[in-house]
Amino acid sequence: MAELPVTGGRDVHTVRFPAIPPPQSVDVLIVGTGPVGLATAVELTARGVRAAVVDRARAATLVRAGATGHTPRVVEHLRRWRLLQRVRDAWTYPPEWNQDTKLVTSLAGHELVPAPRPSFTGRGPLAGHSSGEALRRPQTVFQQVFLEHLAEEGVSISGGWALTSLHEDPDTVLAEIVDVDSGERRTVRAAYLLGTDGGSSTTRRLAGIDREGEHAGEKRLRLVVRTGDVSDRMGAAPSATNIVVNAEASGFLAAISSREWRVYAGPYPLGHEPEEAELLAVARAVFGFDPGLELVSATTFHHATRIAETFRRGRVLLAGDAAHVRTPGGNLGEGIGDVVNLGWKLAAVLAVTRPAATVAQVRPTTVSEPSESGASRLGAA
Repeated sequence: MAELPVTGGRDVHTVRFPAIPPPQSVDVLIVGTGPVGLATAVELTARGVRAAVVDRARAATLVRAGATGHTPRVVEHLRRWRLLQRVRDAWTYPPEWNQDTKLVTSLAGHELVPAPRPSFTGRGPLAGHSSGEALRRPQTVFQQVFLEHLAEEGVSISGGWALTSLHEDPDTVLAEIVDVDSGERRTVRAAYLLGTDGGSSTTRRLAGIDREGEHAGEKRLRLVVRTGDVSDRMGAAPSATNIVVNAEASGFLAAISSREWRVYAGPYPLGHEPEEAELLAVARAVFGFDPGLELVSATTFHHATRIAETFRRGRVLLAGDAAHVRTPGGNLGEGIGDVVNLGWKLAAVLAVTRPAATVAQVRPTTVSEPSESGASRLGAA
């Protein structure tokens, strides 16, 4: 029998996108197979809108250490899409580790300020705000579950296809895309094109939309480290989410699984490239001991806030990091709020401007009230 990974064998470390060519025409073409882009396809499909997704990447991996903590509002959307249990089942994560966000000198050190765990379903000042608790899952889990659901719905997902140009007429937008390996070129005609292709969005650049905001004067690194068994030092249920402050390191320490953790290192000057030994020293300081650390990945991020000057230009729209990006923490939830807010508006506009045979009837079981989010500027109507 093959040996299972220490986390149980169901963990989604690598997500591979289908390599099928995109369709020639669609109601909404989505550029970007991140969780926001795929969530858009889920939302639009539930509302009877024909959507397709393209991305220059062929796969996504856990080592980018993307969003792992998700608010009760995101959980509500997952439940509305009937995908919450599938997201829970796709990753082995010890729920008993959720003991609030602790401010500590290290994982093995002292708690600096006791903080009661917020409750969204019980008693207290936050009671009644949500029917669900927050959820911890890596964003690759969202991508895998969304991909499987969209495949069942017959939605076209095309990895390895890059957007190269946009042309617009009064009724449609033409997207020129190219296969990144073969160089084959295709044109996709859509009523609208939505860019969910991240902070360096090609869609935003091709649409001629500028950004405003603060530029970073320094950088930080987001690490994924793999540990041995920490239970001998930390007990059966260490705190999964911690803000660490000590003389050698400060920042976020959060569990991804029972053996994989996210660590923030820095700040560093923009031109400095820390060696692996330096990063592991930071990680050991954050844990407060050496749990047999292995550095899996290190990705750079910046403390900066940038926002697009508009979230729409003609038939081209932006959502998620393509529209607004800031210091990590809540960006994925904001992006999902964007597309839920946008989804019902696009469906309503297309129901009026497209023949009845093009836009299907909305399935009542999947529809809820529009989401309130910072993306109200996304309105298509």
